[in-house]
Amino acid sequence: MDDLELKTLDLGRSRLDNFGIVLSSLCAVHCFLMPVILVVIPTLGVGFLDDGIFHPILAGSVAVIGSFAFSRGYHRHKNRLVLWIAVTGILILSFAALNTTHHLMTETVERIATLIGSSLIISAHYRNWKLLGDPQCGHCEQDSMSGS
Repeated sequence: MDDLELKTLDLGRSRLDNFGIVLSSLCAVHCFLMPVILVVIPTLGVGFLDDGIFHPILAGSVAVIGSFAFSRGYHRHKNRLVLWIAVTGILILSFAALNTTHHLMTETVERIATLIGSSLIISAHYRNWKLLGDPQCGHCEQDSMSGS
């Protein structure tokens, strides 16, 4: 792989991690601001934010973007901690999102789970992003030198 291809690949990966951070943050913000949003919804015309399907769709988007970002990153940096943090966060966030339709826990527990899951996913994306740009990462250096 030449330098231009590597830079393009790195840019795509960092964009996936950045997008993943934004989506995970949106999940946390949506959950915690929902009481305020419910008061304002009629005046703003954003009723879809209160729809029971919004949280599962958002969590699903976080999982899909994360799956791409973390699998591509792992193949390059081989850091299992990033995967463990990401998978744990995605599972917690998914469980919280299921609560919207299945009522498995109280709203307070759902919000705490959403915050914990989102925080784990954000930290995994940040770590993934840092590792992909770290010149000290031996695996990344070997990949770029070997042309794979």
